[in-house]
Amino acid sequence: MKIFNLLLIGSGAREQALAKALTKNTKNNKIINLYNIGSHVNPGIANRINTLPIQNAIEIQIIPYDDLEKIKNFAQEKKIDLAIIGPEQPLELGLADALWEINIPVIGPRKSLAQIETSKGFARDLMKKYEINARPLYQRFACFNQEAEDFLMALNQNYVIKADGLMSGKGVKVFGDHLHSLKDSIQFCQEIDGPFVIEEKLSGPEFSLLSLSDGLTLAHMPAVQDHKRLLENDEGPNTGGMGTYTLANHRLNFLSSNDIQEAQKINEAVMQALQQETGESYQGILYGGFMKTASGIKVIEYNARFGDPEAINLLGLLKTDFLDICLAMINKTLALLNPIEFSQEASVCKYLVPEGYPEMGKKGDVLDLSFLSSKELENLYFSSLIEKSNQFIMQGSRAMAVLSIHPEIAQAEAQVEKIISKIQGNFYHRRDIGKIKKIRKIRKIAILGSTRGSILESFADLIKTQNLPIELSLLITDQADAPILERGHSLNIPSEFLSAKGLSREAYGENLNLKLQEKNIDLIILIGFMRILPSVFIKQWENKIINIHPSLLPKYAGLMDLEVHKAALLNFTQGGDQETGCTAHLVIEEVDAGKILTQKRCPILKTDTPESLKSKVQALEASALVEAVEILIKSTSLKNTMGAI
Repeated sequence: MKIFNLLLIGSGAREQALAKALTKNTKNNKIINLYNIGSHVNPGIANRINTLPIQNAIEIQIIPYDDLEKIKNFAQEKKIDLAIIGPEQPLELGLADALWEINIPVIGPRKSLAQIETSKGFARDLMKKYEINARPLYQRFACFNQEAEDFLMALNQNYVIKADGLMSGKGVKVFGDHLHSLKDSIQFCQEIDGPFVIEEKLSGPEFSLLSLSDGLTLAHMPAVQDHKRLLENDEGPNTGGMGTYTLANHRLNFLSSNDIQEAQKINEAVMQALQQETGESYQGILYGGFMKTASGIKVIEYNARFGDPEAINLLGLLKTDFLDICLAMINKTLALLNPIEFSQEASVCKYLVPEGYPEMGKKGDVLDLSFLSSKELENLYFSSLIEKSNQFIMQGSRAMAVLSIHPEIAQAEAQVEKIISKIQGNFYHRRDIGKIKKIRKIRKIAILGSTRGSILESFADLIKTQNLPIELSLLITDQADAPILERGHSLNIPSEFLSAKGLSREAYGENLNLKLQEKNIDLIILIGFMRILPSVFIKQWENKIINIHPSLLPKYAGLMDLEVHKAALLNFTQGGDQETGCTAHLVIEEVDAGKILTQKRCPILKTDTPESLKSKVQALEASALVEAVEILIKSTSLKNTMGAI
């Protein structure tokens, strides 16, 4: 029977999951001697070590990650066969390089390769250089300057600011969520006090795809959705991750098989680019953070190790012997094991965090686990928490994760909540993670338009990428040659010309109403519809007609097209408003006077013309329409008339 001396770097919940996976001994032909170096003693790792079939002395050492010589000496003394690095900090410090120097193989990339995580600017530049076109528009800055301010202005409040280096998931702020003005944005850039990246804000659902790499082959793991925001409904500040889930089919409900394949190809291209750029072999985990957008799968960021909590889900589902995988990764024989096997089950993981997290997490509060059964204790993964006098004491960061695996996602989520309900203490967790919403009633929307309908494609794309319960069921125009008619056909929207020739306004409204009723339409959107609707029609569709206007109403109500933007520019030059935008509002008999549902804004610049201002405002209109539709769907009036979601 082969004895393996393994060194595990890190002391969080991710490392407990790694220890558990390494010591399953599924083939019963290995003896594992597990040594752990971390910032503190993880009770879960200590318990795992204490229950192993011990051959030699096994221990946990508290050694700073930057003391590379001490770690090397310890590894040599214990005759380590293989090291696995969990956290990102040791990778940035070059621990993998140091261990390879003394002929200890490492699961975890060398320092030059780890830049894919440790420098966001490096990652973006690498993708640009090697023409991996899954990136947003971006620029790197060594410090805040006028060029950075100009770029913020050029992105029209549609941007994200990221510290270039490691910030434990907290160095990212998004305009509209965390930043609410140019002043806020400049202040954050200055607070970073170092290099940073400004990039275009992407829109769509996020997911993680982790791949195992031996430098020749990538073995892809199931897709995971990570929830970074502190509060439910993905609101509040960014954290290290509040929880994750997977589905039994190894996809997520908003991803197609083509989406998964696209993300896998991006990971493969990035690994090859990294190796070509550095001349080093990538042996470890390449973790892509992706977003499904209207223009395809895009990269949010890369990590060079297992995610936390993603590792807890994925290693919990892993069926292939993990040590065999690690040995194949260092021996470059991963292709012989691929495909790696995972259980066809769903998993849900939720973190418990102390009061004040993430800004000022409270230290010293106790988690009482005495009401849990021994089986339930197996579902716990300890992180920033120490055991002292049989008490589990929180240390200010994410304290503990709870995992459950079940063929059905609903049962997995319910089991996590059941376990958490038995834990006593002063903590917070997100209840919504893993709660996959049931299929919602699809709202049928009709588009009425007379002009080009330039925003129609963007509107349709947002509906698709955000997985909204909306169907574009009908497009009607009163102009036979209106370009919007061809747009509708190209998007496979049932589209038709409804002539108004020889008809009174009221008669045309009756014909229009019949068409809408035939299709069981729920809502109407006006996109450049040039015909004034009769009052009877408006009353029939009260609170169900949305119009988009290219100004911040009530400003410039009644004006149309370039006349709006000319008026906005004139006001600006006279020292008036510094911004403009668009308004999505309900339609009533008085033109442009209905209830405002939402507005989107952009700055007016000295260099703007009516045409450039029109272009900037049009870029906001599709997202304004989507927001307005969502508001109406959730509104009391719509629920009463059309049934609750």
